[in-house]
Amino acid sequence: KGFSLCKKLITFFKLIIMASPVAAQDFSKGLAAYHAGHAATAFKEFQPLAEQGHSEAQSSLALMYSKGSGVAKDDAKAASWWLLAA
Repeated sequence: KGFSLCKKLITFFKLIIMASPVAAQDFSKGLAAYHAGHAATAFKEFQPLAEQGHSEAQSSLALMYSKGSGVAKDDAKAASWWLLAA
């Protein structure tokens, strides 16, 4: 029983480690799009990451909502994303 749980945890952490570079690449794509003035594209890159718990993507969405950049300005949504990022 204990060994089975240990194997499951190891597998889980391996998956996280393998997925991290993908998340970093997607976040980089979103950041590049944002800096190039393509806020809507950045939003599309950030949103799935933010929903998966990526704190930098959450902060980016919060900033976008607070400024109304690529999305309608929405202080409540901005605050919600800031809290999740914290």
